[in-house]
Amino acid sequence: MKTRTQLTPIPTLYDDAAATLSVNPSIASRFPLFGQIDSSLYRERLSNLPILPTSRETLNLPVNLQQSIAGANFLLYSPTGDEILIFSTEANIIKLSTKKHWRVDGTFRSEPHLYLQLFSIRAFEGDKLIPLIYCLLLLKHVSYILK
Repeated sequence: MKTRTQLTPIPTLYDDAAATLSVNPSIASRFPLFGQIDSSLYRERLSNLPILPTSRETLNLPVNLQQSIAGANFLLYSPTGDEILIFSTEANIIKLSTKKHWRVDGTFRSEPHLYLQLFSIRAFEGDKLIPLIYCLLLLKHVSYILK
């Protein structure tokens, strides 16, 4: 399975592999159930991800996490103090500029432990609300976000 190089969810990778192998009954019958190997799959994926930093001073995002899957620049703003990190692409900024209505959301429980808030800007694409900009913030105040 391709756990080393993909960010595809592990259950999806497992299902794809199981579907591919199901054409051969002798192999499919020996293929382990997801619950029997899920811990190993997640452990393998984690072993290939960077170690989480213990402070913002030690935060060093690898190049592959600063780019989109298509290779576009994804980390748009990262000041020296790292008080705010802004993630998006130029294409997303252009798309957002064409939208009449935006939705913003500040979440306080899903951000990495080095930041206090995950702030996102979303817009409708057809009938779907899609995230176009993500910001990691140190403070929770609106004035800080608008700065």
